[in-house]
Amino acid sequence: MKKLALFLILIPFISFSQTFKSDDSIESAYTDQPAHTLDTVVVSSLTKQQLYSNTLNYLTTSFKDSRSVIEMKDADLGEVSFNGVMGSDITNLYFKCKVYNKDNKFKIVLSALEYDKPIPGLSLSKSQLRVANKNFDPEQNKAARRLAISLIKDIAYRINKKPENDF
Repeated sequence: MKKLALFLILIPFISFSQTFKSDDSIESAYTDQPAHTLDTVVVSSLTKQQLYSNTLNYLTTSFKDSRSVIEMKDADLGEVSFNGVMGSDITNLYFKCKVYNKDNKFKIVLSALEYDKPIPGLSLSKSQLRVANKNFDPEQNKAARRLAISLIKDIAYRINKKPENDF
């Protein structure tokens, strides 16, 4: 029992540390629920240039056309900013992501997190879906939160990966 209690106490130190807070920079689709932001800082053994390169590699392998999702990239500052959509059967998650790279650490910020319910057979824009799904759904909210947390963990894992072709 003591080992279980110790393990539960140490989970925040073992896993990635994320903060989930409301994002006032955008208007939420729901009057009673704000949009959210999620961020994490990860310690790494990689250099700033390796982290920046891994960030761009993540974008080229994760999106059909990475040039269409990238808003800004600056190698000198070590910053990359992009938009994305992640979908599941339960919900679509819309997000903006900024990655800040430094030597031996990086920060990922998912902001403007919003979700909506996919409607089978219809290809609607984000604003049309928001109007069609204006009722708050707790299950959809939980699914969107799980998607956001798994997304930020996946991005962190792939950015922190040692490059295979290190010259």
